[in-house]
This record gives sequence, structure tokens and C-alpha cells, in this order.
Amino acid sequence: MAQRRMFSNRITDSAKFLKMPLSSQALYFHLGLHADDDGVVEAFSVMRQTGAVEDDLRILVAKNFVNVLNDDLVAYITDWNENNRIRADRKVDSIYKDLLLEIMPNIELTEPKPRADTGKVTGRPMDNQWTDNGPHRLGKVR
Repeated sequence: MAQRRMFSNRITDSAKFLKMPLSSQALYFHLGLHADDDGVVEAFSVMRQTGAVEDDLRILVAKNFVNVLNDDLVAYITDWNENNRIRADRKVDSIYKDLLLEIMPNIELTEPKPRADTGKVTGRPMDNQWTDNGPHRLGKVR
């Protein structure tokens, strides 16, 4: 799971989103923060951590912000591709990918591609991507 997530203003500034109660809006943000690279999240654990109630999730489902995939409250964020664009060589498939494709067969998922530097499909960079050459700003003398 990535450490950084984004949210589109097109979604969060819409009247449909802003008319929801603040608790449902907060749950949407927390679901987005905890989602994997395919936009799938275990909503029950997020709800337990944040103190959200099932009514908040029901509102998100009714407004079509999330789709619940099973009885364990595994959910898919419907506008995931609008919110987050993940490079194919960094993507890690969801552990719920089969469930997601079973429930929503027409969904467009980004397929992981091999990394250019290692040739492996790991989704995680092998180094910190800093260069050794170039000007360094920190030093004892200028």
C-alpha cells in the first residue's frame, strides 16, 4: 500500500459530496487513505479505527462513492482512477483483485509492468532515486 494518496477536487467539491454529513465525508477520506493500489479497502477496520458507523458507509454507497464487495465490508472506491494515478511499474495488485473482478467485471485496472531498472514486477523501487552527481547544497564551506 502506498504512503501517499490524493483526492480530486472535482469529487470533493461536488454538491453530491458536500451535501453528505461530515462523518460520511471523513469516512470517504479515511477509506481513500487506507485503500490499496486498485482502490480496494477493508472498510470495517477503517470504520472501527475512526469510530464511523455503518450509516456513514450506507450513505457513501447510496451516493455511489463506494461499492461494498462482500459481507466483510471490503469496498471499492468508485472514483479511484480520478483520485489516484499510479505508475504501472510501481503498482502492486490488490489481494482482493479476483473478488473485485468477479463483482465488477467491467472495471479498468492498471496492470503492473516490469520496472525498467530491475526487470522485476515488484512495485517497490530498489533505491531512493537520488543522484550522486550534481550540486550539493550542504557543506562546510561554500
